[in-house]
Amino acid sequence: MNARNRRRRQNGLALATTLIFGSLLLLLFMTLGNLSVAALRLTANGRDKAISLSLAEAGIDNAVYEIYLNPDYGGTGAPQAMFEDAGGTRQQGTYSVACARVDENQIDVFSTGATINGKTREVRARVVISGIAMGDGAMISNGDVEINGSVTVQTEPIGNKNAHIRANGNINVSGGAASVDGRVAAAGTVTMSNGVSSDALFPAGQSGAARIAFPSEATVRAWKNEWTTAARAGSVVNAADIFAGGKKNATITGPAYINGSLDMSGGQTLTITGEGPIYITGDVTMRGNSTMVNTSHVIVGGTFRQVGTTLADGSPGGENPKYEANPATGETSPALISLSKHLTEAITLTGNATNNQFSVIYAVHGGITVHGSVAVRGSLVAGGEGADIVATGNYTHSYPDGAVTGSPFAKAPTVTSWIEL
Repeated sequence: MNARNRRRRQNGLALATTLIFGSLLLLLFMTLGNLSVAALRLTANGRDKAISLSLAEAGIDNAVYEIYLNPDYGGTGAPQAMFEDAGGTRQQGTYSVACARVDENQIDVFSTGATINGKTREVRARVVISGIAMGDGAMISNGDVEINGSVTVQTEPIGNKNAHIRANGNINVSGGAASVDGRVAAAGTVTMSNGVSSDALFPAGQSGAARIAFPSEATVRAWKNEWTTAARAGSVVNAADIFAGGKKNATITGPAYINGSLDMSGGQTLTITGEGPIYITGDVTMRGNSTMVNTSHVIVGGTFRQVGTTLADGSPGGENPKYEANPATGETSPALISLSKHLTEAITLTGNATNNQFSVIYAVHGGITVHGSVAVRGSLVAGGEGADIVATGNYTHSYPDGAVTGSPFAKAPTVTSWIEL
């Protein structure tokens, strides 16, 4: 082979080698590129799944807080929508939440998180409510609410818009002007002929609202057994002996079990100390300028009545029974509880009475009547089926936030199980 042919062959081999090597490099680059795209896709998919799960979990957290405020969420049957978060967590997507009540004390919460790319994940959590199950508000009734007169219902601090009036029956507001710093909602109908609610959606009240879930009789019996057992663990006192001999001042240290009815008048003052419950088997009546100062939970087996006086024009008549609760000594504010089954007067506050209660004023089986120049601080709850709250006259109601949910038998809901669907 001459030199020219040898050079041609060498050049051909070099060209072929270059083409083969270039093809291999191109194939390698294409493979690496495909692998990179696949890896990016896997990374993006994993990120979207993580974000959607995080959104769903945020929905569960929000639902637990809402159930704490309003444990009456959800009915039996198909899940009912609770709320949606259109903004999502850090604007990465949205979540929507629904719930279905399993029984009185359990709610299933369904939360779906969705990323802006459309990836979704759904979780279900079982939320357990232990304790009172009626939500929060200034007036809560298992029957009707009747307001007639110049009634002011305000939150504390003023303007928080949480002093709700809620009823499983009807709500009727008439007579003098009424102002409610919260929503007015009834499972029946709301008639506000001379009143206004601060609720922007329903300033004239909301008819056909969800019913309030009150504690069952089994729960109430368990409470009563707990209260009586705890009270009996302390001192046992006869009610007639507390002010025997014409005493004007007496002190009871809780826990204490008091047999009989207690009738206070003539400037008598009863001071209750300690943190255990005070269980009074009969009725409690406060007349004249009598005073009860309380640092513990007071449970009355019968009725609780504050009987003040007013003049014909409705102005104070000089007698002003006072009930003062001091929450500073315990983790929860003291409660005032009546077990009477009277549907309107299990608890009665009339005349120029003052009831300064930091938490709940609770007629477990019955109703509540407020009449005259009465000042109330706390949450009025009429728990009897068909029991009413009747408020008339020049009545001022200050509602501390969380008066019901901060009461001794209210506990925050807890998540007991969690599963991805």
